[in-house]
Amino acid sequence: MGPLLNKFSGLKKYNTILSILSFLFIGCSSTYKISDFPSRDKFYADFNKSVYEKPVKIYLINDSSISASNGAEVLNDNLLFSMKTQKEKVILLKNKIKNIRFYFNKTNSTYSANIILNSGEILNEDNIELLPDSSISYGVDKYESLPLNKVKNISYQNKSLGALLGFIYGIPAGYLTGNLLYRLFSNPVGRGGAGSNAQYNLFLTGLVSVPVIGLIIGLVNGYTYIYQFIP
Repeated sequence: MGPLLNKFSGLKKYNTILSILSFLFIGCSSTYKISDFPSRDKFYADFNKSVYEKPVKIYLINDSSISASNGAEVLNDNLLFSMKTQKEKVILLKNKIKNIRFYFNKTNSTYSANIILNSGEILNEDNIELLPDSSISYGVDKYESLPLNKVKNISYQNKSLGALLGFIYGIPAGYLTGNLLYRLFSNPVGRGGAGSNAQYNLFLTGLVSVPVIGLIIGLVNGYTYIYQFIP
Protein backbone atom coordinates (compact mmCIF):
# COMPACT_ATOMS: atom_id res chain seq x y z
CA MET A 1 0.00 0.00 0.00
CA GLY A 2 2.98 2.35 0.50
CA PRO A 3 3.61 3.20 -3.20
CA LEU A 4 -0.13 3.63 -3.87
CA LEU A 5 -0.53 6.02 -0.92
CA ASN A 6 2.45 8.00 -2.13
CA LYS A 7 0.84 8.38 -5.53
CA PHE A 8 -2.40 9.69 -4.12
CA SER A 9 -0.45 12.03 -1.86
CA GLY A 10 1.27 13.37 -4.96
CA LEU A 11 -2.12 13.64 -6.66
CA LYS A 12 -3.35 15.91 -3.88
CA LYS A 13 -0.28 18.13 -4.18
CA TYR A 14 -0.59 18.44 -7.96
CA ASN A 15 -4.31 19.12 -7.76
CA THR A 16 -3.60 22.08 -5.50
CA ILE A 17 -1.07 23.51 -7.95
CA LEU A 18 -3.35 22.90 -10.93
CA SER A 19 -6.25 24.61 -9.16
CA ILE A 20 -4.12 27.70 -8.62
CA LEU A 21 -2.97 27.75 -12.25
CA SER A 22 -6.52 27.19 -13.50
CA PHE A 23 -7.74 30.14 -11.45
CA LEU A 24 -5.03 32.32 -12.96
CA PHE A 25 -5.89 31.71 -16.60
CA ILE A 26 -9.68 31.61 -16.11
CA GLY A 27 -10.08 34.71 -13.97
CA CYS A 28 -7.47 37.24 -15.21
CA SER A 29 -8.42 40.91 -14.94
CA SER A 30 -7.06 44.41 -14.32
CA THR A 31 -8.87 47.11 -12.35
CA TYR A 32 -8.28 50.84 -12.80
CA LYS A 33 -9.35 53.42 -10.25
CA ILE A 34 -9.40 57.21 -10.33
CA SER A 35 -6.70 57.17 -7.64
CA ASP A 36 -4.36 55.35 -10.08
CA PHE A 37 -4.21 58.46 -12.32
CA PRO A 38 -2.82 61.97 -11.79
CA SER A 39 -6.29 63.46 -12.14
CA ARG A 40 -9.91 62.56 -12.73
CA ASP A 41 -9.70 63.96 -16.26
CA LYS A 42 -6.74 61.65 -17.04
CA PHE A 43 -8.79 58.70 -15.82
CA TYR A 44 -11.71 59.67 -18.06
CA ALA A 45 -9.41 60.23 -21.06
CA ASP A 46 -7.81 56.79 -20.62
CA PHE A 47 -11.24 55.21 -20.29
CA ASN A 48 -12.56 56.92 -23.46
CA LYS A 49 -9.53 55.80 -25.46
CA SER A 50 -9.63 52.20 -24.16
CA VAL A 51 -13.33 51.44 -24.71
CA TYR A 52 -13.72 53.24 -28.04
CA GLU A 53 -16.18 51.19 -30.14
CA LYS A 54 -15.72 48.13 -27.88
CA PRO A 55 -18.64 46.20 -26.32
CA VAL A 56 -18.82 47.17 -22.64
CA LYS A 57 -20.80 46.14 -19.57
CA ILE A 58 -22.00 49.01 -17.39
CA TYR A 59 -22.71 48.25 -13.72
CA LEU A 60 -24.85 50.77 -11.84
CA ILE A 61 -24.95 51.58 -8.13
CA ASN A 62 -28.40 49.95 -7.86
CA ASP A 63 -26.79 46.60 -8.90
CA SER A 64 -28.40 46.58 -12.34
CA SER A 65 -26.31 46.39 -15.52
CA ILE A 66 -26.46 47.55 -19.14
CA SER A 67 -24.73 46.04 -22.17
CA ALA A 68 -23.53 48.62 -24.69
CA SER A 69 -22.34 47.05 -27.91
CA ASN A 70 -20.66 50.07 -29.46
CA GLY A 71 -18.53 51.46 -26.66
CA ALA A 72 -19.08 54.33 -24.26
CA GLU A 73 -17.72 57.81 -23.59
CA VAL A 74 -17.49 60.11 -20.59
CA LEU A 75 -18.51 63.65 -21.49
CA ASN A 76 -19.36 66.48 -19.11
CA ASP A 77 -19.95 64.25 -16.06
CA ASN A 78 -22.23 61.98 -18.09
CA LEU A 79 -21.74 58.57 -19.64
CA LEU A 80 -22.82 58.28 -23.27
CA PHE A 81 -23.35 54.83 -24.76
CA SER A 82 -25.20 53.14 -27.59
CA MET A 83 -26.74 49.75 -28.23
CA LYS A 84 -26.76 48.25 -31.72
CA THR A 85 -30.45 47.50 -31.58
CA GLN A 86 -31.24 51.18 -31.08
CA LYS A 87 -31.16 53.27 -34.25
CA GLU A 88 -32.38 56.75 -35.09
CA LYS A 89 -33.55 57.42 -38.63
CA VAL A 90 -31.81 60.30 -40.39
CA ILE A 91 -33.22 61.88 -43.56
CA LEU A 92 -30.74 63.71 -45.76
CA LEU A 93 -32.45 66.08 -48.22
CA LYS A 94 -31.31 65.98 -51.84
CA ASN A 95 -30.41 69.71 -51.86
CA LYS A 96 -27.68 68.97 -49.30
CA ILE A 97 -26.11 66.17 -51.38
CA LYS A 98 -23.41 66.93 -53.95
CA ASN A 99 -22.66 63.38 -54.99
CA ILE A 100 -23.46 59.85 -53.83
CA ARG A 101 -22.00 56.46 -54.73
CA PHE A 102 -23.90 53.32 -53.77
CA TYR A 103 -22.18 49.98 -53.30
CA PHE A 104 -23.39 46.57 -52.22
CA ASN A 105 -22.44 45.52 -48.69
CA LYS A 106 -21.91 41.75 -48.83
CA THR A 107 -21.75 41.42 -45.04
CA ASN A 108 -25.44 42.12 -44.42
CA SER A 109 -26.73 42.12 -48.04
CA THR A 110 -27.72 45.80 -47.99
CA TYR A 111 -26.63 48.90 -49.86
CA SER A 112 -24.17 51.31 -48.35
CA ALA A 113 -23.02 54.62 -49.76
CA ASN A 114 -20.29 57.25 -49.84
CA ILE A 115 -22.07 60.58 -49.57
CA ILE A 116 -20.40 63.90 -50.41
CA LEU A 117 -22.31 66.88 -49.06
CA ASN A 118 -22.33 70.38 -50.54
CA SER A 119 -20.34 71.47 -47.50
CA GLY A 120 -17.53 69.09 -48.50
CA GLU A 121 -18.20 66.66 -45.64
CA ILE A 122 -17.98 62.98 -46.60
CA LEU A 123 -20.26 60.39 -44.97
CA ASN A 124 -19.98 56.60 -45.16
CA GLU A 125 -23.31 55.08 -44.16
CA ASP A 126 -24.93 51.63 -44.23
CA ASN A 127 -28.53 50.50 -44.84
CA ILE A 128 -29.25 53.36 -47.21
CA GLU A 129 -32.83 53.90 -48.37
CA LEU A 130 -33.54 56.06 -51.43
CA LEU A 131 -36.72 58.10 -51.00
CA PRO A 132 -39.12 59.05 -53.87
CA ASP A 133 -37.91 62.66 -53.95
CA SER A 134 -34.27 61.49 -54.29
CA SER A 135 -33.53 62.25 -50.66
CA ILE A 136 -32.02 59.39 -48.66
CA SER A 137 -32.49 57.96 -45.19
CA TYR A 138 -30.29 55.79 -43.00
CA GLY A 139 -30.01 54.71 -39.40
CA VAL A 140 -27.46 55.98 -36.90
CA ASP A 141 -26.72 54.72 -33.42
CA LYS A 142 -29.03 56.14 -30.79
CA TYR A 143 -27.09 57.31 -27.75
CA GLU A 144 -28.27 57.03 -24.19
CA SER A 145 -26.96 59.13 -21.31
CA LEU A 146 -26.40 58.42 -17.61
CA PRO A 147 -25.04 60.68 -14.85
CA LEU A 148 -21.63 59.39 -13.76
CA ASN A 149 -22.71 59.34 -10.11
CA LYS A 150 -24.98 56.39 -11.00
CA VAL A 151 -22.18 54.33 -12.57
CA LYS A 152 -20.27 51.94 -10.30
CA ASN A 153 -17.89 50.38 -12.80
CA ILE A 154 -17.54 49.50 -16.47
CA SER A 155 -15.78 46.47 -17.93
CA TYR A 156 -14.73 45.19 -21.33
CA GLN A 157 -12.90 42.08 -22.52
CA ASN A 158 -9.84 41.49 -24.67
CA LYS A 159 -10.41 38.04 -26.18
CA SER A 160 -6.98 37.76 -27.84
CA LEU A 161 -5.09 38.55 -24.64
CA GLY A 162 -7.28 36.11 -22.72
CA ALA A 163 -6.46 33.34 -25.20
CA LEU A 164 -2.73 34.12 -25.07
CA LEU A 165 -2.61 34.10 -21.27
CA GLY A 166 -4.72 30.94 -21.13
CA PHE A 167 -2.21 29.21 -23.39
CA ILE A 168 0.83 30.52 -21.46
CA TYR A 169 -0.55 29.52 -18.05
CA GLY A 170 -1.62 26.21 -19.58
CA ILE A 171 1.98 25.26 -20.40
CA PRO A 172 3.16 24.69 -16.79
CA ALA A 173 -0.26 23.31 -15.90
CA GLY A 174 0.05 20.87 -18.82
CA TYR A 175 3.52 19.84 -17.73
CA LEU A 176 2.30 19.14 -14.19
CA THR A 177 -0.74 17.26 -15.49
CA GLY A 178 1.38 15.10 -17.80
CA ASN A 179 3.90 14.44 -15.04
CA LEU A 180 1.07 13.53 -12.68
CA LEU A 181 -0.46 11.08 -15.16
CA TYR A 182 2.96 9.57 -15.85
CA ARG A 183 3.61 8.95 -12.14
CA LEU A 184 0.08 7.90 -11.27
CA PHE A 185 -0.08 5.15 -13.88
CA SER A 186 3.50 3.90 -13.69
CA ASN A 187 4.20 0.51 -12.10
CA PRO A 188 0.60 -0.33 -11.11
CA VAL A 189 0.11 -2.55 -8.06
CA GLY A 190 0.30 -6.24 -8.99
CA ARG A 191 2.12 -5.62 -12.30
CA GLY A 192 5.69 -5.36 -13.29
CA GLY A 193 5.22 -2.14 -15.24
CA ALA A 194 2.80 -0.21 -17.41
CA GLY A 195 5.09 0.16 -20.38
CA SER A 196 7.14 3.29 -21.10
CA ASN A 197 5.28 4.12 -24.35
CA ALA A 198 1.91 4.28 -22.62
CA GLN A 199 3.37 6.41 -19.83
CA TYR A 200 4.96 8.89 -22.24
CA ASN A 201 1.71 9.08 -24.23
CA LEU A 202 -0.11 10.06 -21.05
CA PHE A 203 2.56 12.65 -20.31
CA LEU A 204 2.28 14.14 -23.81
CA THR A 205 -1.52 14.15 -23.59
CA GLY A 206 -1.41 16.32 -20.48
CA LEU A 207 1.41 18.48 -21.81
CA VAL A 208 -0.41 19.30 -25.08
CA SER A 209 -4.09 19.26 -24.15
CA VAL A 210 -4.04 21.57 -21.11
CA PRO A 211 -2.53 24.59 -22.96
CA VAL A 212 -5.08 24.12 -25.73
CA ILE A 213 -7.90 23.97 -23.18
CA GLY A 214 -6.45 27.08 -21.51
CA LEU A 215 -6.40 28.88 -24.86
CA ILE A 216 -10.05 28.03 -25.52
CA ILE A 217 -11.17 29.04 -22.03
CA GLY A 218 -9.16 32.27 -22.27
CA LEU A 219 -10.70 33.05 -25.65
CA VAL A 220 -14.22 32.54 -24.31
CA ASN A 221 -13.72 34.47 -21.06
CA GLY A 222 -11.26 37.05 -22.33
CA TYR A 223 -9.01 39.24 -20.23
CA THR A 224 -11.26 41.67 -18.35
CA TYR A 225 -10.46 45.35 -17.88
CA ILE A 226 -12.49 47.10 -15.18
CA TYR A 227 -12.78 50.86 -14.75
CA GLN A 228 -14.05 51.60 -11.26
CA PHE A 229 -15.90 54.91 -11.02
CA ILE A 230 -17.22 54.49 -7.48
CA PRO A 231 -15.14 52.57 -4.89
